[in-house]
Amino acid sequence: LRSSNAVATGGGVAAASRFLMKAILSPCIGVCALDASGHCTGCFRSTDEIANWRGYSDEQRLHLMDVVLPQREDAFAQHAGQLASNPVFGLETLG
Repeated sequence: LRSSNAVATGGGVAAASRFLMKAILSPCIGVCALDASGHCTGCFRSTDEIANWRGYSDEQRLHLMDVVLPQREDAFAQHAGQLASNPVFGLETLG
């Protein structure tokens, strides 16, 4: 089977497969809301990271997804625990 794009460019099935497998990784889970500090409450990216995501290299995206965003998620969970256990904490402490 050959895709019309592969035939038109002369790349064949292998070239079409490589093209189709080159998806842009994203931590987006479709819960798009920003907290007071400007981070998405769904994926924990900053507004700058969201805006620049498509321009990042695979290595940059993987670093954010494997290292930075899990750290932010942990910090968010700790703050959420403080809010739940101590009503003195307000949303402004999340920043």
